Amino acid sequence: MSLPFQSCSIRQGTRKIFTISHISISLAFQSCSIRQGTRKGCPYAETSNYGTAGQSARKTSGRAKFMDSFAWKPTEKYLERSRVREFMNLHGIDSWQELVSRSAREIEWFWNSALEHLGVEWFRKYNRLYDDSRGMPWTTWFLGGKLNIVHNCIDRHVRNGRGAATALRFEADDGWRRTVSYQELHEEVDRLGRALQHLGIGLGQRLAMCMPISPQVVTVMFAAFKNGAACMQMPARIPPEEVASRLRQAQAPILFLNDGYPRAGKVFSSEGTYKAVLESVPYTRWSARAG
Repeated sequence: MSLPFQSCSIRQGTRKIFTISHISISLAFQSCSIRQGTRKGCPYAETSNYGTAGQSARKTSGRAKFMDSFAWKPTEKYLERSRVREFMNLHGIDSWQELVSRSAREIEWFWNSALEHLGVEWFRKYNRLYDDSRGMPWTTWFLGGKLNIVHNCIDRHVRNGRGAATALRFEADDGWRRTVSYQELHEEVDRLGRALQHLGIGLGQRLAMCMPISPQVVTVMFAAFKNGAACMQMPARIPPEEVASRLRQAQAPILFLNDGYPRAGKVFSSEGTYKAVLESVPYTRWSARAG
């Protein structure tokens, strides 16, 4: 089986775990999770997930101190060339405050205009933007529409002659960098997507990964999405027992896992996670380790 990573040796067992035989490097910042929000106008708004008001206040205070200084600030030239400024100019909007205010007041105008401006391509255009008749928390979006996120994020750029353009820039804790073009990412995603199809991972199926942020994570995520599968992403640092518990709940037959990963100047092994999954998730079908 051909994968876009280094080769895996497959042996009999109860779980198929793809381990990348070189160590993927995590970024210096943690990944963000998208949670159900409270703002009706945005289907991806964020809310706090802290327990008590006191906990929230302490954590917010800590974040505020951390955010007193910025590693990078956009220049005026950068801002003037941004897609947001282009969108604002197109609609006669002078400030970001006005943009935020209008997007909340005129939900249908904002999302229809933004999607058109971004050039999002639909296999079947939605016939209704959203339906909040059951209440805000149960709002459904883009009713009747059909698209593939991989087509919009990768494939159409290759089709339009931008294959050599940069799709992904990665910088590791130790300063190591990698740049991936749209063409390279397209080929890696297609190769892994075909392998997943061969293993029965398609529309409505699930797979999981427990990996630090890396270019390989992007490939796995997009390969799942291209096949119409759900990709359950778990932080590499969570305890092995929790990984096994989540796999049992999701009934995901495939897990992508690193041999290990560096974080904050230390190297952590994933061997414990590998063993916990093999021992306590018996319903799965395959087992594999990097050679």
